[in-house]
Amino acid sequence: MDGDIKIGFSIDPMYRMSKHQTSNPRRLRMLIYVKGVKEDESRLHKKFESLNTDTGKEWFKPDKKLLIHIENEKSK
Repeated sequence: MDGDIKIGFSIDPMYRMSKHQTSNPRRLRMLIYVKGVKEDESRLHKKFESLNTDTGKEWFKPDKKLLIHIENEKSK
């Protein structure tokens, strides 16, 4: 995994990602999209807060724990 992972809530995730892309020199890609509510985002931020980066509270290091969580969500 190359680069940090963003955990965020959006009504229109593809539009939101395009907005992040304009300020990011690296090509962004969506690893997974999970339907949910703002509280789900907060719960995930809390669960992975030890992996938080200096770039803001929504960006996380691609640690094995987070990558396993993503793979488990994909298999649902």
